[in-house]
Amino acid sequence: MGRININPSDAWKYANVFHGAGDKWEAEVVTDSNGNVTDHTYSQSYLKQQRKQAKAETKKEKKVTSNKESCFKKLIKAPFKILWWIIKKVLIIVTFGALTGMFDENK
Repeated sequence: MGRININPSDAWKYANVFHGAGDKWEAEVVTDSNGNVTDHTYSQSYLKQQRKQAKAETKKEKKVTSNKESCFKKLIKAPFKILWWIIKKVLIIVTFGALTGMFDENK
C-alpha cells in the first residue's frame, strides 16, 4: 500500500482519496505481492464503468468476428443467393400480373 498524487478530476476513480493543502490530492493504492494494483484501489462506480466498457468491447469484437465469412463460404453461397434473387423477382412479376388482371376493366 502506498499513496500517489492524482488530479482532483480523477478523485472519483479511487476508493480512498486524501486532500492535502492546496491542490494536493492523493489516492491510496493497494498492490498485491507482485506489485500489481488491485481492484481494492478503485471505487465501485469506476469498476462498474470499466466492466461496462469491457463488455461493450467484447460484444463489438464478437460482432466483427461473426460477420467475417471465408472466401470459400461466399463462393458456395453465391449461386443460391442469385437463385433466390431470381425467384423473388419472378414472384413479384407474377403477383403484379395477377393483380392487374383482377382489376382490368376490359374483360
